[in-house]
Amino acid sequence: MDDSSGTGIGTGTRELSTTSHRSMTIDTCGKEIEALLKTNFHFDTVQLVPFSAGSHWVSMPLKMIGQARGTDHVLLAKVVTDEGVRTHREIVADKNARFTRHAILDLAYDEDDTAYDILRREEDFLEKSREVNIFVPEPRGVYQLNMTAGAVLLMDFVEGVSLHRVNMKESDISKVFAIVRQLRVHRLVHGDIRRDNFLVTPHRDVCLVDHLCLAGAVERAMSYDLMSAICHLSLSVDASVVVNAACTFFSAAELQDALPFLNFITRRLPHQRRGQIFEMISGLE
Repeated sequence: MDDSSGTGIGTGTRELSTTSHRSMTIDTCGKEIEALLKTNFHFDTVQLVPFSAGSHWVSMPLKMIGQARGTDHVLLAKVVTDEGVRTHREIVADKNARFTRHAILDLAYDEDDTAYDILRREEDFLEKSREVNIFVPEPRGVYQLNMTAGAVLLMDFVEGVSLHRVNMKESDISKVFAIVRQLRVHRLVHGDIRRDNFLVTPHRDVCLVDHLCLAGAVERAMSYDLMSAICHLSLSVDASVVVNAACTFFSAAELQDALPFLNFITRRLPHQRRGQIFEMISGLE
């Protein structure tokens, strides 16, 4: 999700083509998800709350509020349609075009992927992350949607504000790098590390959301995740603070291995800050 938007739920990088298409999709899939919750989860009532702000091209988030057997539940329904799958392929192809030209990364994806396949991989990422105590939403299953030619991933709703909309503290930065460190230790690749894909909860915990489903070249992809964190955090905080925090969790060699990605992440990072990052990391011993 683009950092300029602010739903607090990361869901892609481009806007839906038209408001009418978005409304039609929400109306159609909302009814199907409502029926799914009543049948499979024994919900008695369901209220659908679409996220009106932000750019949701690859996927579309819907907040589902309801009751099941007298207990209140709040779920997030992440919907991916065939149109979203095509855009996902374009995003990965764009990353490949930029990275392979410089022989620094080759990301793989299956051209036969369906919306269901993409969301199943995200569910797998969430399950593996939770197994190693990384704070991500708890998945509740992936289901095929017949009326919208897509699929939906249901997960517990995490109440929070996107990281780029809070007054970022050094403790927040440390929590982000702690998550990226855990991903690296367990060889998990997120693929879209940015401020809007971290939620800050009312208790100031930090939750990672919106896995982009990238595969291939795991070592380099983990370095890409690391440099993505450094660059995107440096949009909000002085780069020296960010790099010093990163040094607490990563060795000089790990940080220097990520340097080839520095010039390929977020065009909004000022040249001066990019140079500051390069000087600090390249000078580490």
